[in-house]
Amino acid sequence: MHSDNQSIKSFADLKGKKSSQSLTSNFAHLAKSSGAEVVATEGFNQSLELVLTGRVDATINDSLSFLDFKKQKPDAKLKVAASEAKGEQSAALLAKGQPELLAAINQALRNAKQDGEYQKISQKYFGTDVSQ
Repeated sequence: MHSDNQSIKSFADLKGKKSSQSLTSNFAHLAKSSGAEVVATEGFNQSLELVLTGRVDATINDSLSFLDFKKQKPDAKLKVAASEAKGEQSAALLAKGQPELLAAINQALRNAKQDGEYQKISQKYFGTDVSQ
């Protein structure tokens, strides 16, 4: 939401507000179920532009996308008003029948978290630790 907007502090505060969303996203569903009027966009950048220009009140999006945006444009007049504590998990698709590949990926992730490399990468690209 625009950093000057003080009216939205939770998802419930979206009721009666305009939220820019890609219509096929889960975020559009969350906006609708929170009572927002959804303004259709083609994606993240267009959604943010509508917020920045005041054409909508808010947008709901992935935290990593927002963190990357703020790292690239730290002076942008946008802020996080609310977050979902039990957000969706991300996943990667692998071809069936390759348990060795899955085990190797999982081990590489465990190693990166244990030796601090995961957190280092997180800080580099997002400016915060997103490993939690």
